[in-house]
Amino acid sequence: MFTHETPAFLLQKKRRRAATRALKWFRREKSDDDIQEEIHEMEAHVRNMQTNATKV
Repeated sequence: MFTHETPAFLLQKKRRRAATRALKWFRREKSDDDIQEEIHEMEAHVRNMQTNATKV
């Protein structure tokens, strides 16, 4: 069985283009602007989690 990698996982691996493609696949009905906005929010969340992980 094949499963898609999640956009968040791909962003953690610094693979923004692949994350955008994956999010488009998951959110088929959303516009490109909506996809880009969601990717931007996810990037901020990933950065925040990485920053907080180093403080522990």
